[in-house]
Amino acid sequence: CLKSCPHRAVRVNARLPWQGMLARDKWEPSVAVFAIIFIGSVLALKIPAWEYSGLVFGERIDIFTGMAQPVRDMAFPLLIMVLVAALMLLCSGFPWTKRWKQNLFPACHAYLFLAFAGFLNIYLNEFVRNGHNLLPWIVAMCGLEKFITPAWVTPELRTLRMLIPLITLAGSFLSFLMLRALSRKNILSRGVGMAHQALMLVISVVLIVIL
Repeated sequence: CLKSCPHRAVRVNARLPWQGMLARDKWEPSVAVFAIIFIGSVLALKIPAWEYSGLVFGERIDIFTGMAQPVRDMAFPLLIMVLVAALMLLCSGFPWTKRWKQNLFPACHAYLFLAFAGFLNIYLNEFVRNGHNLLPWIVAMCGLEKFITPAWVTPELRTLRMLIPLITLAGSFLSFLMLRALSRKNILSRGVGMAHQALMLVISVVLIVIL
């Protein structure tokens, strides 16, 4: 299109990811709710399954003793999501200021970068752990074991684990820049911005540890 349009009407408008968000006049509550659920779901999925000293964290911290197993499996992740939502509300000034909604809606947009990084790392982590079985499985399914030794097509993927913290740091860096830009445009006050930066730092550290 760029080459064939005679009127040069098609142009590439390259810009930083958060510039489109900052240009908004109205911050949508639905996006803020999505961001809270998104980052909370990532943490709720990985924290209970995190292995520490040979034990799964969800089994080590068993605060729902006496409940049925299906209820316990749902209660701990739900508690994590509620805790994340409560911390975001507190960082936005709830219940001390009436502007907590005006603070919460734009601030939650900044967490999207970190949430997407954590979401991507969940699948990357699974690929690093089990991806080496993919090509041998295809060879076995096609009945080619006599011609292709599985060891020949088994890749070494453990070095890709280095990408997981780097992706988390990249998402965290973009989220920090977004929060800083919101503070510079006076969309967020300095105190609210610093509170969300502290929470974002804690979430980033947790994601690096559990992933």
